[in-house]
Amino acid sequence: MARPRKTAAYKSLVGTLRADRLKAEDFEDAEPPGNAVSGRPKMPGHLSPEAIEAWKGACKLLKAKGTLAKTDAATLEIYSEVKATWIAAKKDVLERGQLVEEKRFTKSGDPYTVTIINPSVAIQRDAERQLLAFTKSLGLAPDSREKVRRTRPTTKKQSEQAAIETLWPFLVKKQEVENEEENDDAGRT
Repeated sequence: MARPRKTAAYKSLVGTLRADRLKAEDFEDAEPPGNAVSGRPKMPGHLSPEAIEAWKGACKLLKAKGTLAKTDAATLEIYSEVKATWIAAKKDVLERGQLVEEKRFTKSGDPYTVTIINPSVAIQRDAERQLLAFTKSLGLAPDSREKVRRTRPTTKKQSEQAAIETLWPFLVKKQEVENEEENDDAGRT
């Protein structure tokens, strides 16, 4: 019984892939992009300044990964607000500390002071849990990075070029070198 054919991705991984022997069927094992069409979602106007910065930062990362889609708007909105809450709670903990003094009163109305845990510590902890969950769902965490599929570019030509650049970046570099050599040769004659 014959062995199954090794995929181009496997050959690239082990270092035996040769660019001069690539065929059309080598592109068949490439992971197709997801159903979502790439695009930047519209930022809502009600976000706080910290949330706006979080929105822009997340969009920049997702765009660089090729996974940003207009359908991510709701997730990005909540992610941004949670990050803004986390930043505010973190600032409060840094300013007042993890333990704060609280003034209380006895039944007779006499005041006394009690040291308690800063309420912002619990808010910060909850926001961190939520942030971690959102980073995983957006594919921004290391353990979920490979689970999120790339979005489908708006045109077919962009899709083909993105697949080539993702799977075989050395081909793009080789084509650029060949184009430069052709331009140099054309300039000399």
